[in-house]
Amino acid sequence: MSKEKKSYNEEFKKTIVSLYESGKKMADLSREYGISHTNIGNWIKKYGNMQYQ
Repeated sequence: MSKEKKSYNEEFKKTIVSLYESGKKMADLSREYGISHTNIGNWIKKYGNMQYQ
């Protein structure tokens, strides 16, 4: 059984970054939206205004 590769549009990615920057923890975002920590981290680096931690 193979995993399907999910695709996220730019607006969704920026929304996740915005939630992170407003104080949501990465673990909570990952769990709530089913996104890997790696993806979230990459989006923060690309779209974020704060330093990635």
